[in-house]
Amino acid sequence: LLEHYPLLPTESSVPLSTSHALASLLQAYLSTDLKHLLNGVPKDDGLAIIMRLREMYASINNGDRSQAQRKLYNMNMMDNESISNFVVRFRKALHELETVSIGNDLPSNAELVNMFLSMILASRYLRPELRAMTVNFYQQAQRTSFTNQDQCPALADIEYDLCQMENSISTRNVCYICQKPGHTAQECRSKQPQTS
Repeated sequence: LLEHYPLLPTESSVPLSTSHALASLLQAYLSTDLKHLLNGVPKDDGLAIIMRLREMYASINNGDRSQAQRKLYNMNMMDNESISNFVVRFRKALHELETVSIGNDLPSNAELVNMFLSMILASRYLRPELRAMTVNFYQQAQRTSFTNQDQCPALADIEYDLCQMENSISTRNVCYICQKPGHTAQECRSKQPQTS
């Protein structure tokens, strides 16, 4: 809108009903983050909302945007890092990108899902159950991203399911001798009696 109409009319030349209608339209399409940044601007003043958005847009520069994009796109899951910790770091980097982006700069849900899952699959220290679940999500995302991006699972749902699986795995007892769940090394029947 700001790119197509760089010259804004003065407040006195816009009828009040037009300003209210513009405000309603903008409020319906603004993200929650942008609405928070518009605190102090009357919600029913469409021209004031546009003026604030123009100020915000002018203060964002390409350097900020490209730095936030690099941070997100170059993330890696660290050795022995939990998925829940990686989710927090990924979301933080995504939020930083959202704060310096306006419009269509942000990756779509399908792009985020593929990026997130690829980063997890690149980890060498992923438990087999989590790897299998991640591969399943990745294959599902790949199928839907080429046919219908709207059917791609939501990133938040995938994050939740992976964290739940990780949590359930970490609460099980796993024997370090035979690597089987359900008992500890002291209770392991696979122990060979020590011969002297």
